[in-house]
Amino acid sequence: MYHTMKKTTSIARGMLLIALLLGIAGLFSSCGDVFETHPYDVKVKGETGINAKQMAIIEKQFANKDTLRVAFISDTHLWPYNRR
Repeated sequence: MYHTMKKTTSIARGMLLIALLLGIAGLFSSCGDVFETHPYDVKVKGETGINAKQMAIIEKQFANKDTLRVAFISDTHLWPYNRR
């Protein structure tokens, strides 16, 4: 009888542990809206509005022209031995 009681206690502990882990997982998954952050939510030390200033310069330089050529350059981030 002691062996059966010990086995039942072990199963109860296992089930309690599973229930506790599921409860913790549920708690962390339900906190999605509480800790909302954004990569642009920072205090910038330095010049701001750079894009607007540069766009004004480009528009001024190309005001009387009908063509603007843009080159798109990219890097595949592969080492020579990864190319196929």
